[in-house]
Amino acid sequence: MFAIDIAAYAVMSNHYHLVLRVDRSRALNWSKDEVIERWYQLYHGTILVDRYRKGEKLDEAYMYSVDKTVEVWRNRLYDISWYMRLSF
Repeated sequence: MFAIDIAAYAVMSNHYHLVLRVDRSRALNWSKDEVIERWYQLYHGTILVDRYRKGEKLDEAYMYSVDKTVEVWRNRLYDISWYMRLSF
């Protein structure tokens, strides 16, 4: 889902260590629909994005909002904090 790879890890008795590789360029090359699909596998979306996914005709202002939302999600999909929030 994320554009983050685990390069190495060590499990200790009371904690763990990770070496992560953030692949920002991979996330930036995802299409809008791919970002949406990845996000929806992890989290709930928004009503506007739901309407976009259903193929509803949205006016320019709504599409602007969808695009801005997708960009926020794209940035989160290569953010270590968001990755760690779900992964461990």
